[in-house]
Amino acid sequence: MLSCSLAQALELGSPDIHDGQPLSNVEEYAGFGCQGQNRAPALNWKDAPAGTQSFAITVYDPDAPTGSGWWHWLLFNLPASSTSLPATSRTTTSSLCMR
Repeated sequence: MLSCSLAQALELGSPDIHDGQPLSNVEEYAGFGCQGQNRAPALNWKDAPAGTQSFAITVYDPDAPTGSGWWHWLLFNLPASSTSLPATSRTTTSSLCMR
């Protein structure tokens, strides 16, 4: 007899990011000719797999005009009990990472 169990899927969402749409000027980089506000979007998630010990979030933009893409940011060692990140500016992101 073969048995199969389905893993619970982690759901990631954002009030600032809309499927199939580009990011707004608020989230656009402020540099390299871009005129954005350089704000990280708010993120929320639920249904983490059982046994999750921490989260890591990376944001990579393969379409950035650098020839090799652009790593916007990286957060790691977020507590397993966390379920969201607020929208943050470049000046507040470093303090968020130090929590």
